[in-house]
Amino acid sequence: MRFMGDSGKWGCVVVFTLVGCWSTTALAAKGRVGVRFSGSQAGPARDAIVQVLAQHNFSVVKDQQIEAAASKLHRGLDSAADLAAVAAKLKLTALVAGEVKEGVNKAGVVVRSGSSGKVTAKALWSAEGGPKKLADAIKASAWARLGPGLRAGAGGGGASGGAGSHQSDAAEKLVAAAEQDDEDSDGAGEAEKSAPASRRVVAEEPPAEKPAPAKHSGKSDADLEEEAGISSSSDHSERETPPARHTARAADGDEAVVVARPGRARSSAQNSKLALELGAGPRLLWRDLHYSGATGSALVPFSMAGAPTLGASGAWYPAAHATSGPAGNIGLAGNIEYASGITSKAADGSTFPTATTDFFGGLRVRLPDGPVQLVLTGGYGRHAFVFHNGAQTSRANINVPDMDNRYLRGAADVRLSFTSDLSLTLGAGYRKVIDVGGARFQLKSAQYFPNASVWGMDATVMVGYRFLSVMEAQVGYDLRRYSYTTHAGAGDPIALPSFVDGYSAFWLNLAVAIDGAGSHSKKRSHADDDDEG
Repeated sequence: MRFMGDSGKWGCVVVFTLVGCWSTTALAAKGRVGVRFSGSQAGPARDAIVQVLAQHNFSVVKDQQIEAAASKLHRGLDSAADLAAVAAKLKLTALVAGEVKEGVNKAGVVVRSGSSGKVTAKALWSAEGGPKKLADAIKASAWARLGPGLRAGAGGGGASGGAGSHQSDAAEKLVAAAEQDDEDSDGAGEAEKSAPASRRVVAEEPPAEKPAPAKHSGKSDADLEEEAGISSSSDHSERETPPARHTARAADGDEAVVVARPGRARSSAQNSKLALELGAGPRLLWRDLHYSGATGSALVPFSMAGAPTLGASGAWYPAAHATSGPAGNIGLAGNIEYASGITSKAADGSTFPTATTDFFGGLRVRLPDGPVQLVLTGGYGRHAFVFHNGAQTSRANINVPDMDNRYLRGAADVRLSFTSDLSLTLGAGYRKVIDVGGARFQLKSAQYFPNASVWGMDATVMVGYRFLSVMEAQVGYDLRRYSYTTHAGAGDPIALPSFVDGYSAFWLNLAVAIDGAGSHSKKRSHADDDDEG
């Protein structure tokens, strides 16, 4: 008996067409700006910046995507080179970092070029009346004060050494204008205090006595920010700051205004734990059912080579979307293999429709992330391979039992990460078969082996390559093997001591892979806020 026929290949076409269209659309966005804000009351200020960007036809990439990209590139987020690399990965024209200082209702914003990572604009706002008033003040003047820097960002300008470009000149004029605003506001202080509260929303800039030189060679962004009055911390002290957000302070008054400076993203794999992975694709299935010893009946072996099937697999760690702690390592996993368009052909030329399914689902626990990750899985599955009546043939004419194994499975997988994008997974599992089925044509029916027992095992190898931030190509091979002991007695219909039923499959998957919360994306502690204030 041999395999022949076709399968539902249209299913593979639909899967790849839909995923291909989705990924093409996702890459079509232009004018992308990364936005990163921190502070317990940063929401309204961040929303104000996002609204202004949207009004000027910029699309926004959120904090979590930026940090995930930095982790994949093994880059930090506090140097121009690192920021430029992350921006290139996400196709960003600029990056906007902001921080709202709790209690004083002040916000600082820095714009950096997407192509060079250099500072192109910076501005400070304060307002009385709460976060909403602050957001209104930001919306009223954000484009006028940050727009030139956003436009400069697309051209790679910034506060760097050497001759200034048109874009860096625009950023320099922006800082100088802000400093002049501070000088003017010094003489109008008393008038400001006497004005009605509704008119006392002001936008603050760095002190005028420290201009920001954009044409002095050999100076870092931190030096330039310090000279412009936005930072009073040294480069050395920034490097000693714990891996939360680095901050810079203005020396204007007793209350420090915080300007956001992203903290360094650690390159360890533990910073980007997988939260969700869903994959699907085509499979080629082989089967080899052979017997040991004489059967004493017309029972015949069965083999099949390269039958087309469809497969899908997934893993979900619900808590990993919100935390990088131990709870984020507990999840659910499952997989399925399915084919219903297979045709089996007997020696006399008669054909029989054939179907196969193998599905599994259970709980999964992974050990802490790193270059080598261990994953343990346990659950329930069912593997069936059955023949059906043909148009002009009867199932009874095939003297091969139907397989319907229900099993409990325990498995261990080891994932080896060679780079942030390339990985190898090796796995093995034990299948404790708890039911093989006793209905007509099934293994434990009266016509075959009513006293049979069986155990099974499986093994897999997979190579994965993350070619987009949320897409991974996977290629793999798996092996499944069942060993049957018939316990045949004198009165049994077939005198056969044992036999082996083996399956193997070669497969391709296109998977959506979404990273969870990384340790570097955690919010700062209250102690950090206290240190800043």
